Amino acid sequence: MDASALLDAIITKNWYALAAVTLMILIQVVRKNELKFWGWIPSGFRFLWPVAGAAVAAFVHGFLMKEPLHQALVDTLNSVWQIAIPAMGGAAALKESPIPWDGGKGGAPPVPAPEMPPA
Repeated sequence: MDASALLDAIITKNWYALAAVTLMILIQVVRKNELKFWGWIPSGFRFLWPVAGAAVAAFVHGFLMKEPLHQALVDTLNSVWQIAIPAMGGAAALKESPIPWDGGKGGAPPVPAPEMPPA
């Protein structure tokens, strides 16, 4: 592989970072709003949402770029560690960040409002 082919390969994969960030934010929005399809998968297997999303995005990209089927399938496998894992790591970082994704800062449960005594 010469240098120009390597450069072309890197340029065509730049969308992976954008896909990972988009997927990371989408995971947080879906999880926070508890959309119906989020509960379809048990909590121990919810990592499959970003993995499936990344795989579909990579396969569709390969198909649209008119890559051979075997290369589109390789892109699909590569998407696991190039899109899905960074997205899951970013989602975990957002969950523990000061941004109150889960109610309180750092994912702490929201502080309930104090009850007013009866008048």
